[in-house]
Amino acid sequence: MKSLIIYIVFTYALMHNIVAQNTKIDSLPEKSEVKLIGRYHNNTIELRWYPTSAVKWRLGNKYGYVIERMELSDEGAKNGFEKITKNPLKPYTEAEWKSKTDMDNDFIRAAKEAVMSTPKMPKENSFDNMMDYQNEESGIFFTLIMATNLNAKAAEASGLKHIDRDIVNGKQYAYRAYINSGKNEKQVDTTIIFINNTTKEMPSPAPMGLRAEEEEGAIRLFWNYSNNRQNFVGYYIERSTDGGKNYSPLNKRPLIFTVRGPEEVSYTDSVKNYIPYTYRLTGITGFGDNSMPSAPIVAMGIDKTPPSPVLNTRAKGDRSKILISWDLPVKSRDLAGFQVGRSSSTEGPFKYLNTKILSADTRIFPDNKPIPKEPYYIVHAVDTAGNISYTFSVMASVYDTIAPQKPFALKGEIDSAGIVKIQWQLGEENDLNGYHVYTANGKDNVYRQITGYPWKDSSFTDTVNMRSLTKEVYYKITAVDYNNNPSPYSEILVLKRPDIIPPAPPLITKYNVQQKGILLVWINSTSDDIAKHELYRNNEEQTERKLIFSYDGDKYETFTDTTIKDNENYTYSLMAYDKDGNVSTGKTISISTGASSKSSVENLKAEKKENKILLSWEYTSKTPGDKYHFIIFKTTDGKEMKAIKTIAGKNKTFEDNINSSSKLQYAIKVVYDDGTESDLSNSILVN
Repeated sequence: MKSLIIYIVFTYALMHNIVAQNTKIDSLPEKSEVKLIGRYHNNTIELRWYPTSAVKWRLGNKYGYVIERMELSDEGAKNGFEKITKNPLKPYTEAEWKSKTDMDNDFIRAAKEAVMSTPKMPKENSFDNMMDYQNEESGIFFTLIMATNLNAKAAEASGLKHIDRDIVNGKQYAYRAYINSGKNEKQVDTTIIFINNTTKEMPSPAPMGLRAEEEEGAIRLFWNYSNNRQNFVGYYIERSTDGGKNYSPLNKRPLIFTVRGPEEVSYTDSVKNYIPYTYRLTGITGFGDNSMPSAPIVAMGIDKTPPSPVLNTRAKGDRSKILISWDLPVKSRDLAGFQVGRSSSTEGPFKYLNTKILSADTRIFPDNKPIPKEPYYIVHAVDTAGNISYTFSVMASVYDTIAPQKPFALKGEIDSAGIVKIQWQLGEENDLNGYHVYTANGKDNVYRQITGYPWKDSSFTDTVNMRSLTKEVYYKITAVDYNNNPSPYSEILVLKRPDIIPPAPPLITKYNVQQKGILLVWINSTSDDIAKHELYRNNEEQTERKLIFSYDGDKYETFTDTTIKDNENYTYSLMAYDKDGNVSTGKTISISTGASSKSSVENLKAEKKENKILLSWEYTSKTPGDKYHFIIFKTTDGKEMKAIKTIAGKNKTFEDNINSSSKLQYAIKVVYDDGTESDLSNSILVN
């Protein structure tokens, strides 16, 4: 049994995906631990079920499985579910295995040994011991499932199959199965299927997607796995050598694939080349029988070994003729001849110059119409099977001392990101190989080449550093032919770098809060390309800055903001713009206007009389008719000053009762009805 176990190890995902013919699986309970399939066969209904874990399988072996049936009609269920076996179905006993099965069959023997096995729980409850136990139990369970998939009698003997013979053809039935628990109610691991067709037996579908890839001495067969795995648990491959009249199996045991991921699986058959073979594929259903064979395909092994390659390829001549020659130290037996190709690039693609394959004895070939723009040649050896041996290309050696004409019509531009785009007129020489581009930061400086190989186009893109004190960049180009003869330099192209450097920032040096407004004094930007200055202001209530003054260049150095209000905090910023739109902002400055228009009380006095303090003061509003009131502030022993009384503006005295010998301090604030207020007056101390 050990060899069999190794052969049929698989992932238990297989048993979740077997769908038999005539079976429509309804929505199953999420916690279902028994999966059920069924089919109409030989005027009976065959049922197969699968516990989904080793633990559930052991419980099923111990307590058995309950199978129930319900007859259906177009109006729905005719009655409830009823048991179709007197007792729960369990695996055979030892005696039944011997008397009712063929114990010489590998799958039956494997199923019996799995059912009769009794793994022991480890004495030491360590992680490694528990993992070994679980792995052993899982291996036994997987062996049991695969053995019962491949042999119907093994499934029946294992208590995982039942044939319902008590049916009426033409009627519809629903079946459900669950592990017996001694209770009548349906279990949480119940699974349900519907058998809709009990009139005509439908053959199982044939495997789909069989195809072949022909290789040397082998044929690789592929077929769709993700679709076929819904119907089959294993496969047999059959081969015919007489055009499909007679077939012989290639595998004695079923091919079983355990990986869920791939779209296709494959099998490789070793064959002799150029002999056609016919193949077909048969699937094994979950009921242990074979499906209809797939559509046959024909394939054969083919020669894929290229001949020995040529060596020492040479190409010499002038503009009127190039002679290509080569050596062949080792001549392959199946050599058919040679192909000579030409290209504009050393890596191709190459266009063959000979319309017919050159003979195997040929070692030289003339190109009577060479093209200077295609100086690269290659020679391929080809065998009778069409296999090609590839070699490196060579460049034709051509005698030529005439240089291309001087490039002209250069133009270009530099964008704000430093991307340089240059263009020129493309030359018309037939041997023009390309151009080399040179650049420098000064007209008379040393120019450096920035093309590593001849540039094939008439435009070129470069990048320059935009943060440079050098305002201009210089370019010139030369043309070269395939013999690397250089043309004279083009005229120098001068390109101006866009200015992206902000100007020097202006600086507000001082300010003065006056009765008529805030006077600001500043130093303009010292950059020589200044276009304008702009003065912005915002306060605590404004979410956006407000432009309050703007002037060209550096005409002004002072400004008085007359639109301010009392008791406001303002922030001013002065910005400088150069002629290219770059902007810099000087350091911002914050200014508070305070309450300059509201005066404080004067001549605050305090007089102590017994347990009272009498305060007196003087106050005159700057604006006659304003309405206001006074707030009296007091502190004890130097603590925080707090408001203790509000009195009408017509009063100029206040009497405070005292009951301690603390040090007292008083001050007064004037508050107008429009919300403005004065500063707190000078305080007066009373011992």
